[in-house]
Amino acid sequence: MIKTYIIGTGNLSNNLENKIIGSIIYSAKKFSKNIHIINKKKKKINLVLNSFYSVNKLKNLNSYETWVEKSIFEISKIIDLLDPKIINKIIYTSSSSIYSYLNNNIKFKDDNNRDIYAAFKICSESLIKNYCIKKKISLNICRVFNVYGKYDKFSIIHKFKNFKLSNNKIIIYNNGLSVRDFIHIDDVVKIYNYILKKVSGSGVYDIGTGKGLSIIEIIDKLKLNKNNLIYIKKNIHEINYSIANNKNLLKKIPNIRFKKIEDYLKIKEKLKYIKKL
Repeated sequence: MIKTYIIGTGNLSNNLENKIIGSIIYSAKKFSKNIHIINKKKKKINLVLNSFYSVNKLKNLNSYETWVEKSIFEISKIIDLLDPKIINKIIYTSSSSIYSYLNNNIKFKDDNNRDIYAAFKICSESLIKNYCIKKKISLNICRVFNVYGKYDKFSIIHKFKNFKLSNNKIIIYNNGLSVRDFIHIDDVVKIYNYILKKVSGSGVYDIGTGKGLSIIEIIDKLKLNKNNLIYIKKNIHEINYSIANNKNLLKKIPNIRFKKIEDYLKIKEKLKYIKKL
């Protein structure tokens, strides 16, 4: 059995460790300290690189040195030190946010540091791709869309699910008109597991359902108390539609049955999904 090292902590890493046999989570720093031991064993390993600056802390970015360290330097150090001959396969966890950065004209505006986040994700993709091409290592770049479920405490879906219990107020940007592709963490884990076990070669995949929902659609169907919703009038700089183009993914992993938002949020009415154009 090939051991899988999951680099970086968080919701995705925790769920992957629970489902991938023979996997173990390391922080990037701890893994770097143990690389000499791993190299000496000379046994094939898989790497799942989830390490990046926490999106939960993105609004409060105040140290560019820490930003660079967490977003790209720690991963760079790992691939510099690790013996490439022992690497069987790499999965790099990227983000759907890169499309917002690529599709928008350059503007001197970066709401909540989203552009710098996307730019460094692209940079990290390129760095690891360059490394894997030179070392002839199989690389799968997974551009993950909006994840919800299990240990998630950050997504808008989590906030909606806990709305009645907590009675907290929820901030809604851009009048709730933004369309997003929401994918359950269990589906993401199944996809990663399948890629590790059965997908050969390299590829870039959008990890999403291929269908989008507007935030206002979910609010209406949940019949939430609108007194507890705070609509921010000032528009923030973000892409209007963010829906996965998962055709490449479905070619590799046919017959995926994605979990439904309706079931998770216990919505009895049908939601109006928007498909990728």
